[in-house]
Amino acid sequence: MKAIVRIPEARDHRKKSWRKLLEKVDKEQSNGYAFVGSWLRGGDKAELAVGSHVLCYDESGSTKNWHPEITLYRVTESGLEELYQYEGETRERAWALGCRDEIAEIINTEQDAPSPLAEFFDEDILAEAKRRGLV
Repeated sequence: MKAIVRIPEARDHRKKSWRKLLEKVDKEQSNGYAFVGSWLRGGDKAELAVGSHVLCYDESGSTKNWHPEITLYRVTESGLEELYQYEGETRERAWALGCRDEIAEIINTEQDAPSPLAEFFDEDILAEAKRRGLV
């Protein structure tokens, strides 16, 4: 199932910001490259799978005293649900190390959740797919 959601805009358009459809977290990386996924444009609408995750990076504060703010959202049928927020220290460059493991835990826990279809027999699922013209 998919939902149309509006990707959050940058908190401050004068500073660095980016958005990603988060596919996985590479715990071997210690910087922003740890967050693997496709780029999204802030402020635009996107059609995304329900249960997928959107990661937002923003720099807030003054030009000299900026700090990173990272927010993780889950796509729901009714929009984006905030799951996690990390606010780094002033001029923190190693921000990914401050939130990488927690975000990986959230993503992995949700991906390991049992399927709601697990209680049905394969034959029943296949018969329903055929009835809907999917196979």
